Amino acid sequence: MAEEEEKPEGEGGEDSVDEAAELQKMLGEAEAAEAESKDTLKKLIVFVKKYKLYIIIGVVVIFLGIVVSFFFSEPEITEEEKEEIAIPEISEEEAPEEGPKILNANIYQLEPFLLPLKATGEEPDRFVNIKLFFVLSNRKLDKELDKNIQTIRENIYNLLKRKKPKEYLRYKMRIKERLKREIVTVANSLLASGSGTIQDVLFTEFVVK
Repeated sequence: MAEEEEKPEGEGGEDSVDEAAELQKMLGEAEAAEAESKDTLKKLIVFVKKYKLYIIIGVVVIFLGIVVSFFFSEPEITEEEKEEIAIPEISEEEAPEEGPKILNANIYQLEPFLLPLKATGEEPDRFVNIKLFFVLSNRKLDKELDKNIQTIRENIYNLLKRKKPKEYLRYKMRIKERLKREIVTVANSLLASGSGTIQDVLFTEFVVK
């Protein structure tokens, strides 16, 4: 039999030493990482304890901000919902005419005025029928008007009578505005000083028959 080759002395021992050193190195690195982690955790705990109040306040502020934005934010509306809640447009023909705003106003109703219009040429005789009321600055003024109403009516009648027939027939809107100003001026001039004023004249009927 051939003699077995002899292994060099110390060959197996060197491998064991290298593995032991490598293992020791790995254990050292693991221990260093663990120590660093513990140190970081300790620093975090110290930071939290030191700034605990500020952290709580910050969390509360963020929470309140989320709640407020949730409750006060406008919900998104889809196109279909917009069509359902869309307000229909009203044309000028369908829109109601806005009358004189006399709510909560102090008013004084006058008896109607009826005066003839002189006929010109072959035109038939016509009449103007006018109903109006005063808008007063205060409620007590109606007593002052009662005292002077006859004189006030006579002056208004003379104003109406001086207008030409064609003004009533062709320029009704223009003469109405003109008569408002003239009636207010004449009526206020006949009232006692300090009793109040007539602020406006509104026609409830202005018809040429």
